[in-house]
Amino acid sequence: MKPLLIIFLAVILFAVYKLYLAYTKSQLLPGPNAERLGTQTVNARIYHQLLLDGSPCTFKHDAFIICFEKAYRNKLQKVNGQEKEFSVTDQYTIFDLDTNLAILDKKGLQDTKDLVKRTLDDPKPIVMTHWIETSEKGYAIRYNAYDHLTNASYDLPERANTEYESIGELIKDKIDKKEYTHLIIACTGWNNYQDNSLETYHRWLSYIQNAANEDKRGDSFKPFFIGITWASRWPAPAISFFNKANDADELGMTHICTLLWKYILPKLKNTIPVITIGHSFGARIMSRANHSRFMHTGWDTTTHVDLAIEFQGAYSISRFCEKKGNNGGMYTVDIPVKKHFMTCSRYDHAVKQAIYTKSYIGDNKSIGRLEDNKTASLFFEFNETDSTGQLAHPVQDKPKVLVNAENIIFRISSFLAGAHGDVSNHETGRFMWELIKKYT
Repeated sequence: MKPLLIIFLAVILFAVYKLYLAYTKSQLLPGPNAERLGTQTVNARIYHQLLLDGSPCTFKHDAFIICFEKAYRNKLQKVNGQEKEFSVTDQYTIFDLDTNLAILDKKGLQDTKDLVKRTLDDPKPIVMTHWIETSEKGYAIRYNAYDHLTNASYDLPERANTEYESIGELIKDKIDKKEYTHLIIACTGWNNYQDNSLETYHRWLSYIQNAANEDKRGDSFKPFFIGITWASRWPAPAISFFNKANDADELGMTHICTLLWKYILPKLKNTIPVITIGHSFGARIMSRANHSRFMHTGWDTTTHVDLAIEFQGAYSISRFCEKKGNNGGMYTVDIPVKKHFMTCSRYDHAVKQAIYTKSYIGDNKSIGRLEDNKTASLFFEFNETDSTGQLAHPVQDKPKVLVNAENIIFRISSFLAGAHGDVSNHETGRFMWELIKKYT
């Protein structure tokens, strides 16, 4: 009986904790003009709370925090006081995508066409609503879409591209001053509120800095940081996973891909090491951004990402395999990342649940599946960490490295997800620093 009692009490405590979280979030107020964008509801307002209180944004490292929400298509544009529908065709145009997606046919990805079309054909597309500049000294809201919603005319998708252009120019100016050692772009995953994401970013940067300091190389890590927040939570858990998986793909192949490959990297011209970091659906977002440049027309293709680090990625391994099925081969066409490290762990229960998938990259069984796959084995190698976060074996010259990280990702962070969230600790900080030290 004793084990059953412990389990029962654990379930009760977990339920009480969830109810407490739900209550505290229900007490949050919507921002000014949120009703005009349809983001005034309890579940939507949580993703513009930084506009009401930006204090969580104060970072030890200089940073931009770029924030995304979802809104119905008829709320995103207005002309002379009349709402205008932001069509799917408009969406393709704004992101330099061919409406026929002919490039997918050309690259042998005919089977992925339907997936891309379904991803973009969402009644509530993702929109960038605000971004904030921050440092140890404080923070400043640089753009707030809600300020424009009382105008007779506005175009939020077009304005987002204008803001991305400004962000790219500002980053170039900062990097040109030679004050920074790296540019880091990071994204968290499913069910993170804005303050949760910022806490994770704080911890990642702090643990990397600690590892650098332990090596007496603290001056070798002074990054400029870009953090993403996105509407990663939906109130219905049973279907939220699939909805947010779709949103992660949309955000990655549109906004983040555009920001990275069109507006930032061409301006930097490979003058500073660029690192992307993601966890769970955040890994899905960053991996999709890193591998979708080829889909967009007229972009500079001479730049690269130096290092991609992904913890417990929530996306299918078939993206690295043959060009069959909706996901098949989409990450094999364009690989502008010089070194791409992904972790997996047997203690991560979230990526193993049958309702989700049996082949996510964060599942430790993905190692054997990729080893046995003729396509993936061409550019994958496999490694593991010791208990300190160091790689156990020398890394070879293949661009993709899947790392068994069960020695550092094992602490239970969630009743159902196991160690899925155990990715911001001293050991993962050491793991990231060792990769940064060697590959940038």
